[in-house]
Amino acid sequence: MKGTEDLGGGLQAIFQLEAHFDARNGRSVPEDGSQYFQIASVGLLSSSWGQLTLGRQYNVTMEAASLAYGSNLWADYFNAFKPEHTLLAASKTNNMVHYGAQLGDVVLLAQYAIGEGEGSARRGSQYGVGVAYVPENGPVKLSGALMRSKDDNSNAKFDIYTAGAQFKLGETATLQAGYIENQRDNNFTSFANGPFSPVDLAGLGIISPAQTVDPSIPGGFSKRRMILGGITYKATR
Repeated sequence: MKGTEDLGGGLQAIFQLEAHFDARNGRSVPEDGSQYFQIASVGLLSSSWGQLTLGRQYNVTMEAASLAYGSNLWADYFNAFKPEHTLLAASKTNNMVHYGAQLGDVVLLAQYAIGEGEGSARRGSQYGVGVAYVPENGPVKLSGALMRSKDDNSNAKFDIYTAGAQFKLGETATLQAGYIENQRDNNFTSFANGPFSPVDLAGLGIISPAQTVDPSIPGGFSKRRMILGGITYKATR
């Protein structure tokens, strides 16, 4: 559900609420209710200054991929699982202040999520920036972003770097290619703004099962990379 209210002078109040359910049984997804609202944000949209929103929202690395080089962009990119989503911090973050603006063919993105770590708003925080060149009818689109997440209980960090491009091949085909890199400190084991508990991160293979008990034990990965590419062909009659 989305809504807008005209405040005059080129300014609008905006909101978005999005929840998922299983059409087979009507139950919410996920069933434990931890993410009942997949998206929940409010903000302001200015015709001159861009958009500022607060709440649970898509992170800038996910947005960068969706603007140019994500896999199967013709489908529901944000809600249908794609392989690269696991390297993009699962796409959404709580407690986020997000800014976006478009200057001609250039899109600027920035975010900061306040941490939920005990004793410091920096613990469990997340911040990042992104930029994209997306001409509506141009032969090339480019985008990239970087983002850092902080562990809830320490200064350990989880970094994401990504960039890619889309090339138009005539009137019926496009070529996409992208690169994503994750770098992780060993004791990054909890990120409530995801929300990701140590058990969640172990299930995703980011940390080892032993680290759910003792974060200092070596485990998981320190660096991983993904290179993705594909061709989309539009059939017409």
